[in-house]
Amino acid sequence: MREKTSYGTSEMTLISIYVGEVPVVGDQRSCEDPTAVQILQQYQPSLLQRYSPLYVAADGNCCYRAVALALFGTADFHLHVRVLAAAEMLRFPSHYDVNSPNYVGALAVSDMFTSPIEELMDAVLHEG
Repeated sequence: MREKTSYGTSEMTLISIYVGEVPVVGDQRSCEDPTAVQILQQYQPSLLQRYSPLYVAADGNCCYRAVALALFGTADFHLHVRVLAAAEMLRFPSHYDVNSPNYVGALAVSDMFTSPIEELMDAVLHEG
């Protein structure tokens, strides 16, 4: 049986071997989100002078797609972001398991409700 502090280490090794580094994609393959543009034009048009809101598919992976778009320039790497999130949770469970007596996260347990860590991991590891 391995120590809890080593959880996720083997997963990170597998990622580095089989996935490697995700390349930064120079061109944005996502198009501008017309609904977001319309809302910003109405309420905060100055933001459009500097920023362009991009569309991300609303398929249940939108959070991971948005992070991948921000990090890598394309939402196509959303599964890679999902795997990295799972590896992070495995490596540092005391930051994510609010029901653990070893919880050291930033939020007070009494201020929030979250699923058990097993359910959170299941949600992170399944697409959609």
